[in-house]
Amino acid sequence: MAIFRFRAAAALEVRRRQEDAALTECTRKDGLKRAADDQCLTIEARRRDAAQALIDAQAQGQDSSTQGWHRNWITRLSAAAVAAAGDAAAAAQAVEQARRVWREARKKRLVLERLRDRAWRRFRHEETRREQLVIDELARVRFTTRAFEEGNDR
Repeated sequence: MAIFRFRAAAALEVRRRQEDAALTECTRKDGLKRAADDQCLTIEARRRDAAQALIDAQAQGQDSSTQGWHRNWITRLSAAAVAAAGDAAAAAQAVEQARRVWREARKKRLVLERLRDRAWRRFRHEETRREQLVIDELARVRFTTRAFEEGNDR
């Protein structure tokens, strides 16, 4: 019996490694995106708290320097929120790029796996055909031997 060998097995293994690396990178960038989104939410919550603190300070009748400090605090947090939103958008783009790379690597791996599967089916078909030829030859030999022996007996 012959042994099945897929000639592009090394290429398939390389494609698997590339897909695994791309998936790892995609997961890493997705984690960075989640962290950036969390940072946006945290800064926005702090900005809302600062705005509420300003309202409370105004209601308590605090001096203008304290109210100015609160306004500066809110302005700083607003700038940080804009920067964090930019970081989150950049992280989202990086995730999308990583997903494209992963999808491309996956597609290339699947192509090679389909080629391997087709080669395997052709191999099995050829093996079955060869086995059938051997069985047919054995049946022919048995039939002709029996016919020969019956002809000699008469």
